[in-house]
Amino acid sequence: MLPKIMMKYLFGLLLLCICIACDQPKKPVAATSSADKQIPNHLLITPGGGIGKVTVGENAETVLKALGKPDAGDAAMGSQLMTWYDNHVKSGHRFTVFSHRENGGPRDPISAVKAIRITSPEFRTTGGAHTGVPIADVKKEFSLQRTQSSGVTIYTDSASGIAFEIDARDNCSAIIVFARGGMADTYLNMRE
Repeated sequence: MLPKIMMKYLFGLLLLCICIACDQPKKPVAATSSADKQIPNHLLITPGGGIGKVTVGENAETVLKALGKPDAGDAAMGSQLMTWYDNHVKSGHRFTVFSHRENGGPRDPISAVKAIRITSPEFRTTGGAHTGVPIADVKKEFSLQRTQSSGVTIYTDSASGIAFEIDARDNCSAIIVFARGGMADTYLNMRE
């Protein structure tokens, strides 16, 4: 056992260390924005690449396996439109996939995803763009060209492969992803 005097010194030294540690100024905590937070892959919007579990160019059959049976759909002349509603409620947010079969091409039997459209604010780009934000915020992240189609204002960045539908309040109401450099008209008929 340690001598009594040494125990007193060790106890005093321990108290001194605790006092010094408690007196240290707090380190400033860096502010984090929603754009700085890591976005889970199943909610990530990748311009020209995909949205969540669906990728531009992938087989529509693979999409069905990943998302299940769509709540609504339409197919004609080699094209297919599939829509999933949030909680299977038609008035909820929508996840829509447009695919097309290349007749006579090397991928003839495959219906490939051409465009993906979402209305849910849960999905985000790495820069933080999502539905519900003002178009002014989206313009900070993308080089956009404004167009009008069937009464809907659309801002498109064809080089990146992304477009934004804008509502009357100048907020993003839907996001569409298609192949980089692709034609913007690929998605024009995806609205119901």
